[in-house]
Amino acid sequence: MAFTDYTLFTRFIEKYQPQGFVNVNRQEKLVVDIEAALKRNRQFFYVADVLNMQVLFASQNCKNLFGVSPEEINFSTFFTKTHPA
Repeated sequence: MAFTDYTLFTRFIEKYQPQGFVNVNRQEKLVVDIEAALKRNRQFFYVADVLNMQVLFASQNCKNLFGVSPEEINFSTFFTKTHPA
């Protein structure tokens, strides 16, 4: 089932933007709910600083989709996993 209500993501942004999306509590109900919805839909999301080419936060499902943990994901991951040599 596709997302039709993005309230969870809006709440995530409002909560974690002031701290720069670092030290996100993955056990917090909001994050757990987001992770469950993403897993159900075979999706993931990330927050990045595009100017510095740095992924600040990535959801857990990137492990299932790309085989890379959220802590290890970076911009080159997307390219190398979708355009293998």
